[in-house]
Amino acid sequence: METQVVVIGGGITGAGILRDLAMRGIEAVLVEKGDLAHGTSARFHGLLHSGARYAVTDPASAQECIRENLIQKKTAAHCIEDTVGVFIQLAEDDPCFVAQWQKACGDTGIDIKEIDCAELLKREPNLSPVIIRAFQVPDAAVDGFKLIQDNVLAAKQYGAKVLTYGQAVSLAVSSGRVCGVTVRRPSGDEEFISCQIIVNAAGPWTGEIAALAGLKLNLVLNKGTLLAFNHRLTNTIINRCRRPGDGDILVPHHTVSIYGTTSVNVTEPDTDAGVYEEVGRLLALGRQMIPLMEEARILRAFTGVRPLYQPDGEPGDGMGREVTRDFFVIDHEEEDGLSGLVSIVGGKFTTYRLMAERTVNLVAEKLGNKAPCRTAGEVLPGSRCQREERPAPDQENQVICECEQVTEKQLEQAMGGEGWFTLNDLRRKTRMGMGTCQGTFCTYRALAVAQKDQNRMHLNTLGLVQDLLGERWKGMQPVLWGPGVKEAELMRAVYSDILDMEGLDAQDE
Repeated sequence: METQVVVIGGGITGAGILRDLAMRGIEAVLVEKGDLAHGTSARFHGLLHSGARYAVTDPASAQECIRENLIQKKTAAHCIEDTVGVFIQLAEDDPCFVAQWQKACGDTGIDIKEIDCAELLKREPNLSPVIIRAFQVPDAAVDGFKLIQDNVLAAKQYGAKVLTYGQAVSLAVSSGRVCGVTVRRPSGDEEFISCQIIVNAAGPWTGEIAALAGLKLNLVLNKGTLLAFNHRLTNTIINRCRRPGDGDILVPHHTVSIYGTTSVNVTEPDTDAGVYEEVGRLLALGRQMIPLMEEARILRAFTGVRPLYQPDGEPGDGMGREVTRDFFVIDHEEEDGLSGLVSIVGGKFTTYRLMAERTVNLVAEKLGNKAPCRTAGEVLPGSRCQREERPAPDQENQVICECEQVTEKQLEQAMGGEGWFTLNDLRRKTRMGMGTCQGTFCTYRALAVAQKDQNRMHLNTLGLVQDLLGERWKGMQPVLWGPGVKEAELMRAVYSDILDMEGLDAQDE
């Protein structure tokens, strides 16, 4: 295969870059070792930042956030629930910081409005009754899975190609230039893609991709742990009005609430070490904002690894909260004398479109392409087609997942297209298995639907079940108490009796 640009990484950054490249008429192929959105982009709190969180500590990032926030509300409204956000000051929070924060929001162009605490408590009765001050900000909740899928859909409509389950295993370097990538499929077959430029957008795996070309990136891998509750504890995003720290954001997201996060440096992109301890710390902090949080049912704990970048110093230096959340577009021709390779590191989900624009500006310049970026003004596809393609349940269209009301036809639509898929991939596309039962009742039903297309299933039948339930089980284990224990035992009984399964460990890929 031959193309102009290969994008490595199927998270929000890679998807945004692919769309921008395609809209400028640049031939591009995205390669991803798993399914779209299976990495860090699927493991965050679902917050579309207003920038208020960073107004004091990182005003440049705050300005980027509020600009991109407003753009996404226009171009991707169907992916966003405009819940608004509230910053609350509690008795132990520094009033001097609050005053500093108010001024910083004004300086960075973030619209904040002080609201009456009594009125807020009427609207959100689960909040602590000892709130001193409260401020409304233009935060929102964003569906990361849907936003990634629709960026890729837009890119395909402009001619781009996507190769999921294609792991980049080597980069071809000739005469000081990267000229292609070898991609390995699940079958073990390998394919070489010839190109003029590779964009390394692999998130926490960016360093591993750079290493394929003999380069070293000064990345700080920073893990954040989050908790998913089985219902919406609030209908407004709640932020703690203090310097950014652990456990200061709660986001209502679809039928659940997501709370976090922590900040712990790690050495590997795939790690869940220390989650048990972090759960306890989060709950202790969370009850200060929402007293009943410790009594609420937790569905699961999950983690994501932030790929933070330090231009100077050694990889891994610096504590997580001290490392900038800004993003960096690295031209390896300028930095390392190796042409044909560009890396994008750092940043936030909210600023993905801007990150893509800056990256593609550099790539387009190298290719001699003078087409302007249009992603800030063109609405993403998906809003209309999702309304049309979301069939209502009927006798011939069974509900597969009661928790999220996912039907058989929706699963069949999610299976459409080319390439391999797993039940976990269908979960990301439809939210099947993300509700209260965590896949207990919908997994075996979904398996029957998936069997209709056996030739494209990435794993065998048992592997498909282990892949989905193993991921659910991994998140359930750190929060096994109260009703969660009963749910876990029910899951174990169902799959021991029906499928004679022993253990729920995820299938190795």
